[in-house]
Formats: sequence, structure tokens, C-alpha cells
Amino acid sequence: MQILHQFSWAMLMLTLLSLSCTSESIDSAEANETIGEQLTSPLSENLAQKNDLPTIEEDPVYRIVDHVPLFGNCDDRDCSDKELIHYLYQNLKYPPEARKNKVEGRIYIKFIVEKDGSFSNARVIRGIGGGCDAAALKTLNNIANLKYGWKPGKHNGEIVRVEMVLPVTFRVES
Repeated sequence: MQILHQFSWAMLMLTLLSLSCTSESIDSAEANETIGEQLTSPLSENLAQKNDLPTIEEDPVYRIVDHVPLFGNCDDRDCSDKELIHYLYQNLKYPPEARKNKVEGRIYIKFIVEKDGSFSNARVIRGIGGGCDAAALKTLNNIANLKYGWKPGKHNGEIVRVEMVLPVTFRVES
């Protein structure tokens, strides 16, 4: 059997490293305080004194939740992981130049699964270069074009924003 898209299941070792710390959240009050501390011009000091300072009203982002976001039409983590692996297997292309130069390694992509199941802030936090980082990020970003995507995470019975880290391994077969 030929290998589809020059990948085998072994090459695409994928583990969702979602939720790696304690039940921390990024608090909008902390963000407002930090923004307030960074204002130094007389105009911005006057605004701050008048309480006209713009505030950030985002929901917190969780790293640890009771129920992790699930990919596809899945109701459990195993199904979700398999669906995501299948999606990547079908869509991720090993860049020809990287294959030629035997660029291998693991890329880590961080993103936030939003309350509505969309995702945002996808970025490579550790890459290997050779076009592999861009290929993995492009493939992940194309999830937004699918009929299905992510089911949001839940914490304490509420739907919440969840930070996820996705490792994607590129390995050239001999």
C-alpha cells in the first residue's frame, strides 16, 4: 500500500499536550493593571485619572479544565485525538525542500479554543524550520474552513476558553 501524502501514522506522532499547568487563568483585571502601569504620557495619565482608561473585557483562558475541547464530531478524548490525527494525516504536506534536506523534528503549536468552538492565536512556539513550521500552522489554520471543528472545553460546568498545545512530528522515512 502506498503512503498517502508521504506520511505514515508513525511519522505523524501526535499527542495533544492540552492543559499543562494548574488551574490558572489569564485575568482581565491583571491585564488592565499591566496596561495602566505602562501608560506614561501626560495625556494617558489624565485619562487614567478620569477612569476613561479602556479596559480589556476578555474571558479568562484556562490551561486546566474539567473537559478538554474535542475535535470533530467526537464526544470523548480518544475519538477526538484520532480525528485530529486523521485530519493532519490527510492534509499536512511535508515540504519538499525540508524532505530533501532531511529536516526532521517536533513542532509545537499553541492556540486557544474559543467558547464558540473556533480557535485563535495559533502560533508556533517551537519550530524546526525548513518550511515545516509554516506547513503545520497552515494545516491547523485550515480547520476553520471545515464544517466541523472544535467543541469547546468546560470548567465547573461552564464553557470556557482553553489554551492548547499541539505537537506535530516530521520524520523522513529511509
